[in-house]
Amino acid sequence: MPKFKAIIYSLAVLAMLWDASDAGIQGSSVRALGSSYLYHKFRPSVIYADGEDSTTLEVATTGFDVAGVYIEKASNWVQMYDDGSHGDNVAGDGIYTFDNFTKYLPSDFDMRFGGDHMIWGPQVKIVKVGGAEETHWPSLGLVSPDQRIPSIEYGNGLFATEYAFFIVDSTGEIFPNMPFATIYCGQTFPVAYQKFYSIFPDIFDFIILMPNGPIFNPDNYSENVPYFVIAKNEVQNIGVPIFDDTSSFYSAGRLRGFIYHSWGYGAILDHEIGHAWGVRLGYSLGLVEGGHWVAEADVNGQMSLFVSTDGTVGHLVDNGDGTWRVEPENADTFPYPPLELYVMGLIPPEDVPPVHILVNPDYSDPQRVTAEEVITITIDQLMAAEGGERTPLYPNAQTSFNAAFIVVSDEPFSNAEIAYYSLVSMYFSSQMEGESYLTPFYTATGGLASLTAKILPAISGAVKTAGGEGIEEVTITFSNGGGVVMTDSSGNYSHSVSYGWAGTATPSKAGYTFSPSSRNYTYVTSDYQNQDYASISTGDGGDDTEGGGGCFIATAAYASQLHPHVDILRNFRDKYLMSNKLGRKLVDLYYKYSPFVANLIAKHKALKFVARLSLLPLVVFSYSTFHFGSIITAVVGGFIFVIPIFFVLFYRKKMRQVEAKHPKVLASLD
Repeated sequence: MPKFKAIIYSLAVLAMLWDASDAGIQGSSVRALGSSYLYHKFRPSVIYADGEDSTTLEVATTGFDVAGVYIEKASNWVQMYDDGSHGDNVAGDGIYTFDNFTKYLPSDFDMRFGGDHMIWGPQVKIVKVGGAEETHWPSLGLVSPDQRIPSIEYGNGLFATEYAFFIVDSTGEIFPNMPFATIYCGQTFPVAYQKFYSIFPDIFDFIILMPNGPIFNPDNYSENVPYFVIAKNEVQNIGVPIFDDTSSFYSAGRLRGFIYHSWGYGAILDHEIGHAWGVRLGYSLGLVEGGHWVAEADVNGQMSLFVSTDGTVGHLVDNGDGTWRVEPENADTFPYPPLELYVMGLIPPEDVPPVHILVNPDYSDPQRVTAEEVITITIDQLMAAEGGERTPLYPNAQTSFNAAFIVVSDEPFSNAEIAYYSLVSMYFSSQMEGESYLTPFYTATGGLASLTAKILPAISGAVKTAGGEGIEEVTITFSNGGGVVMTDSSGNYSHSVSYGWAGTATPSKAGYTFSPSSRNYTYVTSDYQNQDYASISTGDGGDDTEGGGGCFIATAAYASQLHPHVDILRNFRDKYLMSNKLGRKLVDLYYKYSPFVANLIAKHKALKFVARLSLLPLVVFSYSTFHFGSIITAVVGGFIFVIPIFFVLFYRKKMRQVEAKHPKVLASLD
């Protein structure tokens, strides 16, 4: 029975060949024999699906046998041009061009991968001399119009978003002649790694590299399929030798491996990640072929080769009655099976069921496959063949992984491209269900392991009133080149900063004062969440965030931030409370509850008077502390506190003495 030994290629083709009714069509990566179609290129490769953002499509043909090329738009065939017009660069070179191509999808259209990005293909028709026709579906990335993802620029064509690193390779250091290159499995790209590690620390287990558009072999116009290159292995007894070649990738020892992924949406990344652990377990027992489980084994895994029957491509699954069935791979969520989870260190060996290898299987009935012989292999046999249990064994193995997604282009990236690749990376590191032959790593492991593709830390929070209502369009400025972000309609914000960034975040909006007035950060290497600000309207349309701010109750009581008593309290807070951990906690508690009280005070004159009286002792204490020092203030305060107590005690003693000497006098007073 035939089988696909090139598992990666098979999966890639399956992932790309979507049905037209799903609006996701992509042509085969291999040029058909006799085809006049050579290759295509979209400039840019991704657009917003808003009907306004546009791209230019180039379709390269053999030229000599082509009468015309047409693209389907709004159910009509529209001519493409090879005459030097409509964006065509060179007349008569066999490359047909259509410019200003747009795509509109309604807001309720269900995009794939979380609903914000997808691959889609317009139909292209080549009419040959003599009338013969052939159709193709070149791939175009689409992004939801609301996905506008900010980036940080590092110069020299390098920049990053929270989930992806971008390289503008205008001189061809990485891909010399895009869209052409002879790429082969196992090839590495040191220049890309060097540029990445010149900015980011060595904290990533995997690097994923993708070109910004298909890259074609100049000899046959085929695309190379995704592949994995292992950088090191520290796991014993899984059939992979112990070694460390991380320095070849400019890693100081953390990197596990590198993935080259042909252009698209990340199909079979879960499969490629699996190659970090081989697979080589059971090679001597006949379970492994070419780094994959043999097709005749019922592992039914991400790393399994396929079997093909009449009309069915899939994996063997045990029926439990001495027969097996060929089960098509789930196009959506496809988990790692127990044997692969064991190799990854995510389950103990006792949770791995026996594996069967069918010798000379009979596929005449794909639902009841039999064999001349069935070889059963247990986990104990596998461990014995490799020298013992996996080391480190569950639950001591690594379960949290970091990945870096790198995209390379020969031209500047568009905003839609930046958003698209960031979303591809974000989806793979999410906890969503799988779609179109791509399962997020967390989901594929059944939640036993996680993978994050975040490369930049983010600072996030909300700006709200005392009543909990979000304030939109508050500008938060991050110093030292950290950028600017604005709150959304709910008052929320999230902003990525460079790894190791240090500086101050300061909110501002005309007519509002904020507490805290700013937040300080030192060497940010991880996310900061719940970085909230409380706010009240000053009512004067001015920006009162200067000069500290934040004394809500005092500002409301005195109806101005400029009142001397407010200034005294503010100075006391900044010098004596914000300088220590306990004081900062007290201030945070004050920020949490005081806006509500301040808003109440601001609405009632009587409450303002009561608040001023109540604040007077605190103002005196703060003034004394600030001008005379805490020791003198404490001594004076102690005397002020102790003297009345001493007086009361002295008075009570004297009264008891008088009562003892003159009881009748006191009785008459009653």
